[in-house]
This record gives sequence, structure tokens and C-alpha cells, in this order.
Amino acid sequence: MNTSKNNKGFTLVEILVVVAIVGILVAIAVPSYRFILDSARRTSSIGALDVVKTELEAYAGDMMGYPSSIDFTNFTDQDGNFIMGPTNWERIRDKIYNWDSYTVTGNTYTIKARAMDSNHTILTLTPTGVTY
Repeated sequence: MNTSKNNKGFTLVEILVVVAIVGILVAIAVPSYRFILDSARRTSSIGALDVVKTELEAYAGDMMGYPSSIDFTNFTDQDGNFIMGPTNWERIRDKIYNWDSYTVTGNTYTIKARAMDSNHTILTLTPTGVTY
């Protein structure tokens, strides 16, 4: 008796092996993706603070000094004057998670802000640049 089966398809073991391999690849890829995404968000926040630095230097040139305080809701100085134009403000305001503080001492200032990354990294802006 010649009985031949026409075995088409995959066995359960083969499917489980493929699912396990895909699971391992996802477990490796997701943390790498999150790291890259966090790095990109932090870099974007640093770029926003570079725009703030440029605008503060222009303000200091026009007003003969840095503002004594900054209202971060619309980026105005203590007298309500705009420190940066609305176009720049629109471009950068969603790049910073939170503006923590602004201090000015003589010829220097310090702005502390939190980046949009998952750790909300504290960024410090001074006239020399951004550090974190």
C-alpha cells in the first residue's frame, strides 16, 4: 500500500521557533530605538537652547545687558519686551520639557531647562554654550 501524505504548511514547533526569534530581535531593537530617540530629542532641545543663546546675545547688544528676569510663557523680559521673535519662539517652545530657572549675574546668565528626552535631562545654558 502506497500512502503518501501531502504535507503542506508549518508545524507548531517551526512557528514557535520563528516567534521566539522575532521576540529576541524585538527585545534587542526596542532599547536601541529608545536610546536613539532620546538622543535625538536631547539634541533637539540643545538646538533650541542655542537659538535662545543667539537671541539673548542680540538682546544684550540692543539693551546693553541681559534681562533681569524672563517670563518663559511668551519669552519676554521684566518689562514685557520680547526677547525673541514669535517665529523663533514657536519653533523652539515644544523642544523644551520645562524651563527651570534663569539667573543673571553681571555679564553672565544661566538658564536651566529640561530636555524632551525620557529622563528630562537638565540642560544648562550660559554665554559659553549648553552643558548637561
